[in-house]
Amino acid sequence: MKSLSIIAGLLTVAVIPAGATSLLVLNPSFESPACSTLGACAGGTFSNDVVTDWTGTGGSFGFGVYEPGGTVNSVPNGVQVAYLNTPSTLLQDVEMNGSNSTDGPGATNGGTIAANTTYTLNVFVGERNDLALPATYGIELIDGQNSAIVFASNSSCTPTAGNFVSCTASFDSAVEPTSVGDDLGVELFTTGTSGQAEFDEVSLAYVSDSVVPEPGTIGLALLGLGALAGMWRRAAKPSLTHQEPLHK
Repeated sequence: MKSLSIIAGLLTVAVIPAGATSLLVLNPSFESPACSTLGACAGGTFSNDVVTDWTGTGGSFGFGVYEPGGTVNSVPNGVQVAYLNTPSTLLQDVEMNGSNSTDGPGATNGGTIAANTTYTLNVFVGERNDLALPATYGIELIDGQNSAIVFASNSSCTPTAGNFVSCTASFDSAVEPTSVGDDLGVELFTTGTSGQAEFDEVSLAYVSDSVVPEPGTIGLALLGLGALAGMWRRAAKPSLTHQEPLHK
């Protein structure tokens, strides 16, 4: 977000670019496999190391999906969430998702990172009522073909027991020009020796750094400038004091 600040702190007008464009994330709320369907999940009420459209690491019972029921107070979206025990990861290469071949700005082979573009990942991260969080957990924007290359990471989101919080990671390819042309990937992770983290409602969007502010926003900025100019003119006008006429 860019802002235009009026000096002297009297007025601040935010110049917000047009809305970001969403990129396709498959199975973003982890509703598949649907564990309420008999036989759909090997664990019965949860899946064991299976999350549709996501690639995971972590060994037996490292990750999966389930309906949390009373273990959380509410689910951000849908009825299921992903769980990650320690240490585990879930990865999705967004470039490989079909509709992103047209969504990616300036892309030639689908959804690749474009120049001068800001990408923002948002994920809801939760803690169960009955299990502590791992030593480290978080979300990352990575190179979809090389998870060792991390463009943005956030491991500072702190939900309270039974609840979810919105967690965001963002990067600007203008700041990291070597990322241009790479695949864009999303990674959820946990590290440590114990604990479990829950994840839900993954979303990803981009906006060009050169987006022109909407006309209404520009008008608001000009209105603010005009109001400030009026205040300055009034402040600069000399004050007149009334004097009684002189009597001889």
